[in-house]
Amino acid sequence: MPRSQHTPAKPEPQAKTHPRRFAKRWSFAVDELMDSDTLVLEIDSPDVYLTFELAGKDHIQQALVMLASATLGESKEKAARQFNPASDELVLGYFGHANVYLLRDDEEFPRFFLLLAGESNFKVRVSLEGDHIREFTEALQSAISDELNLHFPVYVPVRGSYEFPLVSDSGDLKDLLPIFTSRELAELYVQQSGSGLNLFVLPDQGTLSRHVQAMIDAAGVTHYIINFTFSPTSVKCGPLEELLEA
Repeated sequence: MPRSQHTPAKPEPQAKTHPRRFAKRWSFAVDELMDSDTLVLEIDSPDVYLTFELAGKDHIQQALVMLASATLGESKEKAARQFNPASDELVLGYFGHANVYLLRDDEEFPRFFLLLAGESNFKVRVSLEGDHIREFTEALQSAISDELNLHFPVYVPVRGSYEFPLVSDSGDLKDLLPIFTSRELAELYVQQSGSGLNLFVLPDQGTLSRHVQAMIDAAGVTHYIINFTFSPTSVKCGPLEELLEA
């Protein structure tokens, strides 16, 4: 006997909307539901409309690491690679009782899948490649850009013993102090730079405050940038005073 069909209800009005990203008539947005901390990712295109709940900001950070590793490895991988569930598969969110997985493909060019899969044998898959990966990445970044909530340790690149390279963002800000919230992202940046950088570990807020004050006093640095691996955007920029101990 066939099941009755119904049209899924539209999501409830959302109180907070992050910047929408467009790529070849696809758009990606992360919104915060009204009166809730729940983050919802929306994908809208001529071919698919999909919304699902994001699992949490730690999962978003892991997804950014996965997306960055594929982008940085694009020019190095000339042949198909073997799929590794430990690094190429992540539960990014939930669609009702089903998980939404972010999967990295094993082709020689960067491609990802969003796979909706639950206990049944029925699945939905959305492919991301090219500009879609970049815009998808920027949408995820926007979800964690509104507040600075560092978890220690954090990492800064260092050349030699005391030379801390500064970077510029894609806008008007220059001479920014890069700070990384995960070792994986920091190592990706060091690998990308190819200039003999190492990592300087800041284990707690006190150490970070002393380092920031030294950069202000000695080099006149005024701003920081979080997780500079992703070009042309990062997770967050701001004045260095925000990193000083209250």
